[in-house]
Amino acid sequence: MAKVISTILAIPGFMAFYLYKLVQANVQVAVRILSPNMQVSPGMVVFNAKADNDAQLLLFSNLVSMTPGSLSADISPDKKQVLIHVLYFKDERTLQNEFSDLFNRVKKIV
Repeated sequence: MAKVISTILAIPGFMAFYLYKLVQANVQVAVRILSPNMQVSPGMVVFNAKADNDAQLLLFSNLVSMTPGSLSADISPDKKQVLIHVLYFKDERTLQNEFSDLFNRVKKIV
């Protein structure tokens, strides 16, 4: 019962976090597309997911794909890694940290 209550309480915070990230990504993509030289640096990132269940992996993958500038391209057969295409490849560590933050928040609500 305590798990259910903590999950319910975590959902509004997660929604606010994801809405902020969604707006941030939309603005970033819009600015780059509207700029005269449209600077993109696409790349692929392998994210090591430590999912407790398939629902966590599914929600994470869908949220990544819904965010402009990123797309979940594949999930490994053992369901431990997610291959993510990004439109703006920064350094690997920054991207891993961003995806890890999202994944940890997903784990709190699923």
